[in-house]
Amino acid sequence: MHFGDILVYLDHTASGKSRMALALDLAGRSNAQVTGYYFAPRNSPALAGAFGSAVADFIDPPQATPTENAALDFERELELHDLHGTWIRGNYSNTVHDIAKHSRCVDLVIAGLGDVDDPDAEESAIDIEELVIECGRPVLGIPIAATARNVGTRILVAWDGSREASRAVHDAVPFLREAKAVYVVSLDRDQVGVASADDVMSHLKRIGIDAAIDDQLDLRLPIGEEILSRIEANDIDLLVAGAFGHSRRVEHITGGASRSLLHQMIVPVLVSH
Repeated sequence: MHFGDILVYLDHTASGKSRMALALDLAGRSNAQVTGYYFAPRNSPALAGAFGSAVADFIDPPQATPTENAALDFERELELHDLHGTWIRGNYSNTVHDIAKHSRCVDLVIAGLGDVDDPDAEESAIDIEELVIECGRPVLGIPIAATARNVGTRILVAWDGSREASRAVHDAVPFLREAKAVYVVSLDRDQVGVASADDVMSHLKRIGIDAAIDDQLDLRLPIGEEILSRIEANDIDLLVAGAFGHSRRVEHITGGASRSLLHQMIVPVLVSH
């Protein structure tokens, strides 16, 4: 697996710590640089700029603010993993736009999907659909439940032949190359003039990735439910999907399908636009 730069969206929650652990694990596989973008609690004093000399000037940890303690934790984790990184205190007023600005030159953005039952429950939750559009980079969305660090052992590709699906598949190649099993589900079998699931499987095979078609979808169900059923049946730990692609029911990612993909998933989702 090779990534040069990874940006991870952090906060003071347990799921934020889980995302940091995953980012450090992925970065360690290719010695990538890690940018920690921290969303501070509302009452936390501002911490400007990247960590470095500023960290050395922090007051004693028992008196430190949550933001300062988070920066120190991040620095310690980088040293422990022998990695380099940058610490950014996020812009509270326009978080998505600010993350996008810092994401232009990274290979992967890691962010939270929020609570499956209540996506708006977390103070630090961001609009994941807007982030995917704004940042222009693949986003690895992590559900609030604890996530194993070996994300991508068994991967499901949601394929509808669209430009966005193609982008997602190619952005996911670092994960696909290391997966033990890759499955492709076709969401638009009857479309004419688009690349089929067989086409994408042939391409993956030519670049050294074995994949199998999962043709067990119940086409009477909503797309989100169909994909969830295949995730459970195949013991999937990563879903790959294109944002704003048209499904067979002409639903956009901002409609019912995307709400299932991005807010009801029980596994991480790598999504591209």
